[in-house]
Amino acid sequence: MSITINLLTFKKRPNSTKVPTAAQLAAGASYGCTLLESTSLMNPTFKLSIGSNPIDYNYCYVADFHRYYFVRDITSDNNFWYITCEIDPMASHKSEILSGSHYVLRSASQRDEYILDTIYPSKIKETGQLATGSVDGTSATDPFSFSNGHSYVWCITGDVITDSLVNQQIGSNVYYWMDDRECYTFINYLLDVQQYSGIDQTTEYSQAMQKALMNPLQYVNAVILLPFGKNESLATNNDVQFGYYTITVQDENNPPAIKRLTQGTMIKSQVLEITLPKHPQAASIGKYMNNAPYTSYELFMGPFGTIPIDPASLIDETTLYVTIRTECCTGQCQVFVRGKTSNVMIYSGTAQSGVPVTISQLTRDMLGEIQNNLNMQYATAGALTSVAMGGIGAAGGVFNSIQSIGGMAFDAVRLQYPTLAGGGASGSFISQHSSCYLNAKFYEVVGQNNKELGRPLYQTKTLNTLSGFCVCSGADATVTGTAAEVEQINNYLNSGFFIE
Repeated sequence: MSITINLLTFKKRPNSTKVPTAAQLAAGASYGCTLLESTSLMNPTFKLSIGSNPIDYNYCYVADFHRYYFVRDITSDNNFWYITCEIDPMASHKSEILSGSHYVLRSASQRDEYILDTIYPSKIKETGQLATGSVDGTSATDPFSFSNGHSYVWCITGDVITDSLVNQQIGSNVYYWMDDRECYTFINYLLDVQQYSGIDQTTEYSQAMQKALMNPLQYVNAVILLPFGKNESLATNNDVQFGYYTITVQDENNPPAIKRLTQGTMIKSQVLEITLPKHPQAASIGKYMNNAPYTSYELFMGPFGTIPIDPASLIDETTLYVTIRTECCTGQCQVFVRGKTSNVMIYSGTAQSGVPVTISQLTRDMLGEIQNNLNMQYATAGALTSVAMGGIGAAGGVFNSIQSIGGMAFDAVRLQYPTLAGGGASGSFISQHSSCYLNAKFYEVVGQNNKELGRPLYQTKTLNTLSGFCVCSGADATVTGTAAEVEQINNYLNSGFFIE
């Protein structure tokens, strides 16, 4: 059987759809030849009678068969050249292959950058980065920094008029907000009971006796040190009510501005925006690099300690949005961590950001001392009378009387020394003013070969919309070829091929 073949030199991969251009075919050589009778369509052998040496050719096209072939071997026998070929099914059926739609696992031209690419191992290399940000739009980055200031909230049982038809009511808690100077001034007022007791020191009781009679700190339920300054927008209220008394805190040189908290002003809200560092390889490899195991985040926030942040919720985020709500009367603090764009809740928790402050007063029990002295005088007189009259069990009676007198004498001495009265508890300043930061850790992967391995796609695609390396799953191409050709094509599609 006499046919014509076009022999040429052409470089291509066996699993590629690349075909020679018209110019490349024209640059080759066209020969008339005989097809051996014992050959096949898949692996034909052509017999040529030519004077030139065809060993430089490695590819051919047979128009009569509508197929491209790789030259597998060239032999010579009795002045004839025998060209043994092997079918190139990817080039021969290119148009039909590319018009098909298949589930593409990997592609060099398209990708889904949210899919984790496990084909590449990660390096044992870790880099960390501290984030920057702002608090309430300022350049500060730490809502718990000592440089932000601090203030005190006093919870005092006050004398409050609740209704025009109701008399004064004792037992209501009133909250006052003070800075350092106002706090110290107020404490001085509390300790100087003569200023508000209404008792005349010269004609009634001495100041020591007044302090024994009155303990103003019994009306103070709590003092909370807050890690921020007071709200200056609140109305000034320098009349501090405690128990039945009212102290007007005054300072001639620098008048104080004590604030009184009401129900609507108990909560202080702060917004912390933290610039979110991204994995240095995410832009070139894919956004999945911003997720675990390649990226991890830890947010450290003072009293909340270390908060692990799930990077899966932050793949597309550039800013971490942290809302801090502090109850000023107790120091209880809530934190809510979200992505600024998605608003997805990542973490919520509570902690004690305010520090309870210990308060106390040193006094002498003057009334107890007077009463004990009187009791001791009566006991002494009674004991002497009993001895003089020879009372029953005089020896025992004398001993018991002397023992009683000794005990009273001890109590009298003890009552002359000051005693400590107060309340509150010591808190932790180290957690209140600890630094706030976001620590990001990144783990890098080895160099990638997108050209020959592609990247994850996992979508059904028409192959003519792609280019370069691809690999399918479950591909079952439909082409007008032999069963052997279809089998080869599907093997290439499902094991990796190149669209060229």
